[in-house]
Formats: sequence, structure tokens, C-alpha cells
Amino acid sequence: MTTSLFSCVPHHTLLLLAPEFWSVNPSYTEKVDVYACGLIFWEIMTWGTCGYPYQDYSEHELYEAVKYHDARPPISQLTSIYPRNLLVLIMEMWETNPSLRPSMNHVVERLSTYLT
Repeated sequence: MTTSLFSCVPHHTLLLLAPEFWSVNPSYTEKVDVYACGLIFWEIMTWGTCGYPYQDYSEHELYEAVKYHDARPPISQLTSIYPRNLLVLIMEMWETNPSLRPSMNHVVERLSTYLT
């Protein structure tokens, strides 16, 4: 019996999966959590007015959009509300290449400087 990714992962968490999860043989590090955290930050910063990231995508559309088209939630509506350096951090957390994403320690350090 084979098990698909979709039967192993609760549906709502599919919306937070990093691009490397969408591989045939996924290999991933803690950077998948950095990616998911960036999406959660976006959701919080939009005050839920935009819903969940990719909420209107089917599973296949989500796979195609994230894996092949580098789809990310729109950040343009946040530019007049939040500092640019915070939005840049979120976009870095969404990097397609996991090695280019900051570590969570680095995210915490940068957030700490923004809040002081």
C-alpha cells in the first residue's frame, strides 16, 4: 500500500508547505519551518482580511503554484502599513532555495531589533 503526501498531512497544513516538500522524495531541514512561519506572519499582518495563504487553490493548483511558479501571498497591500525591513524579512523566509532562508535564530534577532 502506498501513502501519498496528501493522506499524511492534514489539509490545512498543505497551505504552509515549503517548495521542497513537493518533491517526489522530499528532503528538508528546519528551514521548512522558517518558510511556514513567514506565511503565518503574512496571515497575522493582514489581520485575516486576506484569509489563509492559497486558500482558494486546489491541492494540484497549490503544488503547481508553489513548486513551479514560486507563488507567494501578495505583500503589496502591506507596504503602506509595515516597515520595509520587516517585509523583506518575510520575503527572505519565503525563499524557494532553503539555504537562502534565514535561520529561526536570525529571524528572532531581526525581529528583536525591529521591536526595540
